[in-house]
Amino acid sequence: MLNIAIIDDEIGILEVLKEFIQHEYPEINVYTFDHPEKFYEIASQVKFDLVFLDIRFGKEENLGIKVLKTIKNKNPDIQVVIMTAYPNLETAIQSIEFNALGYLKKPIDLNVIKEYIDKVKSYKKVISLININTINLDYILEKEENLPMALFAFLASLREYITIEDLVIKIFDFIQKITKNSVLSLIIHWENINYMFLYGIKKQKFSIIKKKIDEVIDTWSKNSNDNSIKDVLKEKIFLESPIYVGDLSSDKIHNINIPLITPNNNGALGYLVVFSGKPIASKHKDILFMIGELITPIILNALLYKKLQIISLTDPLTKIYNHTAILNILERELERLERYNGAIAVAMIDIDNFKKLNDTYGHLFGDQVLIEVANTLKASIRKTDHVGRYGGEEFLVILYGKKNSFTRDVAHKVLERLRENVANLKFYTFHQVKVTISVGYTFIDNKTKTNNISQIIKTADKALYEAKNTGKNKVIYYKFS
Repeated sequence: MLNIAIIDDEIGILEVLKEFIQHEYPEINVYTFDHPEKFYEIASQVKFDLVFLDIRFGKEENLGIKVLKTIKNKNPDIQVVIMTAYPNLETAIQSIEFNALGYLKKPIDLNVIKEYIDKVKSYKKVISLININTINLDYILEKEENLPMALFAFLASLREYITIEDLVIKIFDFIQKITKNSVLSLIIHWENINYMFLYGIKKQKFSIIKKKIDEVIDTWSKNSNDNSIKDVLKEKIFLESPIYVGDLSSDKIHNINIPLITPNNNGALGYLVVFSGKPIASKHKDILFMIGELITPIILNALLYKKLQIISLTDPLTKIYNHTAILNILERELERLERYNGAIAVAMIDIDNFKKLNDTYGHLFGDQVLIEVANTLKASIRKTDHVGRYGGEEFLVILYGKKNSFTRDVAHKVLERLRENVANLKFYTFHQVKVTISVGYTFIDNKTKTNNISQIIKTADKALYEAKNTGKNKVIYYKFS
């Protein structure tokens, strides 16, 4: 028997949902609460299976998210469906992070409520029969009738993983146990998100399977008429595997390529590729294609979450990190300094005479300048560096390196290159317009021992102020103190 809780401060919603659920499912116990505190009192006595939870309670706009987190921390098995009349990106991402089952916009479609209840009923029934942690995969392969339940339990266990990296490791671990010491690759190209995950092979051995992967990517590219698919080759991620396969050789590789076709059949979002030093058994091929079909929507959900993350961290105009994201990165880099004997340069960059450019040539021209300057800064920094839009026409650049090789002189040269590259840009309206930037920066190493971000920004800002007031189009350093 299921116990369902409805938590909402609108009495009308509580009454409608309770009446509907009791009519459709007479065997289910339904409890209603107009505030989370009342739910907490009963939750210590009743084991709830499903909670329908509002986000806003009076002036407490995001109280429901805090309640979701509390519920999941105390009992991850309780399924929670968020309901809100004020959907937004922030609460949607938080609902995903805290593993909500659903996120619904009011007014609520009662048929959707029914779908969630049916889903929880099915989930509870199967999970009670089998636990993924106790599965003997060798035994399952001998008795195929056990496989559907094993796969269901495995897929149910994937719900706790919302990042694509954690999800892929879990999938690879499951497949590697089935296929016995295989090398696995997951190649993804979806809405400008490119990944090539590799598992069971060390970086220096990648050349052994590269030719086979090239063939997969070339075929995929030709079939979809999309040459940008080849960008996945630039984004190789070698995941740590408990097994490294040593018996593969370039003249003895057997592989099977499994397309991950999206539910609406509009093409493959990627390929799962299994490499083996021995021929892959036909029964294993059938299982792998089944797994490929079942994991595709789960991977798609993880990619959607990644997309939401990117949107929430990206400045909508320039497509680089926004103010919040770049400051979070600075905080992270400061934490890394002592652990990895590193050093960072933090630079504030301002487009010279930007207000005049806006007033003279219009805001569309000003937007184009912001976009081109952002693109140039991003293209001019190294892979270990970061750039974000701090606000208006100001950018924040973070340069990172190991202390022995990354000195203030190196940082200065990188920032000078940024300045020169922007100065070389060509903008045209009625005539050619020159755009320059001023740069102020400070330098921090692991001996500085500071996590005072506001003081670091203030120091770089002082240097920028001097650059602006002594002729512009220059790079100025201020020592952090």
